[in-house]
Amino acid sequence: MALRDVSVLDNCEGLLVAQIDRVCAVVWRDEVTASRFARQCAGLASAVAKYPGETAFLCIVEAQVKPPPEDLRKASIALLREHEADLRCMAGVIEATGFMAALTRSVLSSMTVLAGRQRAPRAVFASVVDAARWVGGHAGLTPIELVRALAALRAESPAARLPVDPRAL
Repeated sequence: MALRDVSVLDNCEGLLVAQIDRVCAVVWRDEVTASRFARQCAGLASAVAKYPGETAFLCIVEAQVKPPPEDLRKASIALLREHEADLRCMAGVIEATGFMAALTRSVLSSMTVLAGRQRAPRAVFASVVDAARWVGGHAGLTPIELVRALAALRAESPAARLPVDPRAL
């Protein structure tokens, strides 16, 4: 199956928001700020408006990004609650390794639990490849399609870091 809808919804310093068919993919490359968070919110709102009930949300946090401050963690929980009925699934990827990465994955997992009842399945991963397998199954995409699209979008981004190698599948 060829991807039909791949587009950049927003690309600013520290954040990339893209639409890959029914997947809203967000790549955090720098600290989570209120203005960047608002851009993420707008991108997700655009995706769910285009594909209500069928959108998968994939949030990728690059290795150098620290966990968000408390107010933005709470805002993230509210964002998930707001769009839950329109999401097919939600996945987070923390690309870092070691203790800080485990801590960050723990924070992200806690945020999804605190978001309450889970209509849409949620999961946290250590790699884009692992997340692509899971998200692809929910969104009707093959993992390789999703990984390749993400790698291409990240490579074109002015502040691209850590592109995913599709051969890792």
